Amino acid sequence: MSEPKVVIEKLERSKRKISIVLNWDDFFQLIKKVAKELSKEVKLNGFREGKIPFEVMERTLGRERLLAEGAERAVKKHYVDAILDNSIKAIGQPKVQIKKIAWGNDLEFEAEVAELGEFFLGDWRKTAAKINAKYQKDNFKVEEEEIQRELDFLASQRAKLKTVSRTAKIGDQLEIDFVVLIDNVPIEGGTAKKHQLVLGEKRFIPGFEDQLVGLSAGAEKKFELKFPEDYHSRNLAGKKATFEVKVGLVQERELPKIDDDFARGIGKFKSLEELKKNIKEGIIEEHKNDLRRKREVEMIEAVVEGFKGEIPDILIDEEVHRMIHEIEDRATSMGISKKDYFEKIGKSEDELKAGWRKKEALNRVRAALFLEQLAKEENINPSSEEIEERMNQMIQYFKTFGDVEKNLDLKALYNENKYRLTQEKVFDLLLSVK
Repeated sequence: MSEPKVVIEKLERSKRKISIVLNWDDFFQLIKKVAKELSKEVKLNGFREGKIPFEVMERTLGRERLLAEGAERAVKKHYVDAILDNSIKAIGQPKVQIKKIAWGNDLEFEAEVAELGEFFLGDWRKTAAKINAKYQKDNFKVEEEEIQRELDFLASQRAKLKTVSRTAKIGDQLEIDFVVLIDNVPIEGGTAKKHQLVLGEKRFIPGFEDQLVGLSAGAEKKFELKFPEDYHSRNLAGKKATFEVKVGLVQERELPKIDDDFARGIGKFKSLEELKKNIKEGIIEEHKNDLRRKREVEMIEAVVEGFKGEIPDILIDEEVHRMIHEIEDRATSMGISKKDYFEKIGKSEDELKAGWRKKEALNRVRAALFLEQLAKEENINPSSEEIEERMNQMIQYFKTFGDVEKNLDLKALYNENKYRLTQEKVFDLLLSVK
């Protein structure tokens, strides 16, 4: 069997065109092999399964099908061989075009595919050192007010409730039934029974809780309020609505005294000072995490400025596709449709995509490629033990959702954690440069 004729042409925008000619003799041998495999699926009187002669298969299936089946097999084999033999870093699916296919003739086809070219990181160490120098002096200090706010929150969570017969005042907890109507029609998700709220926490739209002050158990009230102009549900923003409320319970909240006994009731703490110390350490840790995220964003924006290399369009298109999915998820969380979301931001989907391709999506891809290239050049690879430890943590978390664990794709989970750990280690390196 001879080698096919392969010609590789470099196109613009990081693409390659691979032209392949497979001579008829080799193509015919491949067709015969395909026919033999297909004979296992064909049932003909007088022939055993898989033992039907080629000439009979040719008459039964027809030359057109045999050519098509043989061409598909040839394209898969010889395209992959050409990619490997010529060290082409192909990404995505190739665009294949059959140029010539006929019985007794050579098979000719072309495959156009995006290629991941060479990338150059630039002087990333110098850039990283400049960014890190800005954060050398972190004079973060935890104020007593912050610790007290956390203590007050913990006390609020452990308040004792006492049902009272008086009218409601700020600080009380109410149990209410309510319905929200616009044009006398209940809105979606605007009806609730035995809903609990604490007057003064302002968890409803402005003015709602004020209307309930002074009401007692069994009281009913009907009033109108206007949803804020910037309300998260676009279909409600700025609209007037009627609220019908019935108070079921008025409960006085008795907050526990914040002292050593309170601290011991929280858990492992022996004293209030020990609890305060733990809260302080938690605030500091949260600050460090916030600061790291801020540094990571600033770092990657800076170092990719020196990153050189042509970005294949397919990677940008894939990132745009992911960003559209993020928009859909965001719209769902806001309780509106994708269409309403675009109206809210004043741009069409096509306008967003066009802008993303030029900036946001392009920058995301450049950042991902930079991190991948740096990991490769610096030989950064998490160990299998580290990956498995992170996997086990995730699996333990998934177990809290019942039978989710048995449906996990362990290979995908392994690769996802390997990717995330690699990125973390790359950022560790960037943030340590002096």
